[in-house]
Amino acid sequence: MNKNSKITRSEQKQLTRNKLIQATYDVIAHEGLSGVTLAKVAKTAGFSRGISNFHFESKERLLTETLKFMYRDFEASWRKISNDTTLSPVDKLVDIITTSLHPPLIEFRKIIVWFAFSSEFHTRDTFIEINKNHDREWENSMENLIRQIADDSFTSHNMSLNQIIISLTSMITGFWMEFYLNPDRRNPENAVNTCLIFLSNFFPVFKTRIKNPSRKELALD
Repeated sequence: MNKNSKITRSEQKQLTRNKLIQATYDVIAHEGLSGVTLAKVAKTAGFSRGISNFHFESKERLLTETLKFMYRDFEASWRKISNDTTLSPVDKLVDIITTSLHPPLIEFRKIIVWFAFSSEFHTRDTFIEINKNHDREWENSMENLIRQIADDSFTSHNMSLNQIIISLTSMITGFWMEFYLNPDRRNPENAVNTCLIFLSNFFPVFKTRIKNPSRKELALD
């Protein structure tokens, strides 16, 4: 093996932690949060129980780090778009919405895990704080883009920019719920289109980004 291709001890530690977190996803997806144990996660990841104990010490810490990992993954995707200087504010917002509603960020296992955590937010202050911090950053980033887009053509319909963004993020999380409850009806393109139609009521510039539905989608069931 080429000496330069060897990973460092720190990198190996992070790889192991990531494998354990991915295994935690699998356990939660099949058994819920209550089914998670350090031993079960280690076995799912192909490690000994001692490895789980070494990296996370307790089930509570494992769950907390798994939730943080989920949000970091999500945050990295929208921050990359938000920081792209080659994109216009409209392009950035469209791309953030699109990314938020498509794989690999949104795939069924992740949706199951996210809702498993969200059902426990009211019982765990740590979970609530992680969720609040992320949502605040996500909403602030999109509100900043909206402020750059707003011009003389902006029609408020008696809503503030902040209220528009909260409504938009609520729509996105609502689609996640729909994807979770009715996976056979999951249609990310339609979900994105609905968000753009909503925004076009306030900002006409989004009308050009709305895709026309296919004849099949227009047909009645």
